[in-house]
Amino acid sequence: MAKTSPNVPTDFTALQTQPTRAEIREFKLQHPELKPNSVFFTRGTKLFLAVGIAAIVLVPKVIDPRSHSAERLWVTTLLIILVLGVACWIFVSGRITASIVQYQLVRFAADNKLVYTSTGYRPDLPGMIFGLGSLGSTSHGLHSNDKRQLHLETFTTTFIYDWVRYNKSWMYLTFRLDRNLPHIVLDSTRNSAGLFGAGRNKLPVSYAHTQRLSLEGDFDQHFALYCPKEYEADALYILTPDVMSVLIDHAANCDVEILDDRLYVYTKGKTGRALIDAYVGLCAVYAAIAPKTVNQTHRYLDDRMPRPTPSAIKRSRSRGRSAPNQIASQGRRLSRSPLRAIILLGIVIVFLVLPWIAFFSL
Repeated sequence: MAKTSPNVPTDFTALQTQPTRAEIREFKLQHPELKPNSVFFTRGTKLFLAVGIAAIVLVPKVIDPRSHSAERLWVTTLLIILVLGVACWIFVSGRITASIVQYQLVRFAADNKLVYTSTGYRPDLPGMIFGLGSLGSTSHGLHSNDKRQLHLETFTTTFIYDWVRYNKSWMYLTFRLDRNLPHIVLDSTRNSAGLFGAGRNKLPVSYAHTQRLSLEGDFDQHFALYCPKEYEADALYILTPDVMSVLIDHAANCDVEILDDRLYVYTKGKTGRALIDAYVGLCAVYAAIAPKTVNQTHRYLDDRMPRPTPSAIKRSRSRGRSAPNQIASQGRRLSRSPLRAIILLGIVIVFLVLPWIAFFSL
């Protein structure tokens, strides 16, 4: 079966060049359908306004009550002007930054035969982050129409617990492989610092520790590897020393997941100029990882599935069909750990149940 090399973005001029105001104005006229993504700069404006309103209410109260009322009025007025002025500056500068980011990504997509999407709905992908929360959406997406079907964008989902509501964002890239593979997760140790420095898994889901596999060399210092039981040899076949070296050199700050016929790379969501830098970094990850993984896995077969006879394989290839491309049920998904559910249940009991018990015991 012939493999197709990934179409890797190579022209980064648009991401490395700061556009002029005239270019931004012309860009807005050419693309009136594109609106600056307001999630992040409106969040900053709201946060500052909340702090400012608190200051307006509290500061006059701590002024010496014996001071003249006109003094208090002047202080309150100056605080209101200051808070509104800074809030407006945050909002306007945020919109300008959002427009620059959009301009650079649209130009970058055009230069590298990619498609840009400003916003989108929750992706129909099985990766670990896409089933979390509610009201999921994407922003600043870059997509390819070749066989690899590259997706590179920001995914934001909303978590709602009673009256508490907050957003969580990831940047991710994913591309299609030639074969279905067993479920493999690489949890970066660089983003897994826990309480008081203790190591803690910061993946959005937890996997059973019995599926942890230790690899040769210093790979374990960079990633915690999880693979289904009885698929340890398959993981070693996929993650050869040269693939591991590429992961350490280019994706050590990211979490990696192989699921079905796709590879996913996740990192923390970014805004502003940091967003552009993250896109450059993820493109470098794609350029380094995609050729290696495609080359290493394009002939993979799961030995646990009934193997077809040589004549059946020959007939399939003569008809333009690939070899059987399925994974046994025990290798399709990693087993989840119940630890997080137990911790959440404990928190619910402590904060909701125990107060009622204490109240009725009085």
